[in-house]
Amino acid sequence: NGDVTTQIGEKFLATTNNIQKVTLLLSVRNLDVGNENDLVWNGDLIVSIYPLQSDIDCPTDIAPNLAIDFPPSNIPVAQISLNYASLQEMGVELNSVPQPVDFIFSNSPIAGGNVLIPNTYYAVTIKRSGAANKCDILIDVGSNLIANSRITTFTGTLWVDIPEQQLWFRIWT
Repeated sequence: NGDVTTQIGEKFLATTNNIQKVTLLLSVRNLDVGNENDLVWNGDLIVSIYPLQSDIDCPTDIAPNLAIDFPPSNIPVAQISLNYASLQEMGVELNSVPQPVDFIFSNSPIAGGNVLIPNTYYAVTIKRSGAANKCDILIDVGSNLIANSRITTFTGTLWVDIPEQQLWFRIWT
């Protein structure tokens, strides 16, 4: 609620040259006393796909040992925005129970097979934008760890990985 800077995402190894959709497990809650059942959230959800960087920005930076350790680049290869009304039009109404939500990229450049490079790392991220001052959007984690995947978060200045957990996510090609 109110945070339009933080991005939460999952780094993953792309095994093909296209992404048709991404599924994330989302729910919503309202912590305003007396309004706990009002789950009509505001603002937008921005879902982005970023390639991971492959080199360091500054010669004095420490180079990561693994490709998955690099942060996402600054420019996404695809990005979509959805709000409460557009999710409802898709038949999705978030509530307190986590549910899978599909973010469709089939009309974006990454669906055609000309942008993504197989066996390269990317990050799918989600964040809020606009007037995001009502309700918390919750992103669930999964318990089954995938070897070539990890959570990453951006708080406005720095990407930080959380290797002990993974988002509940699925990449559809």
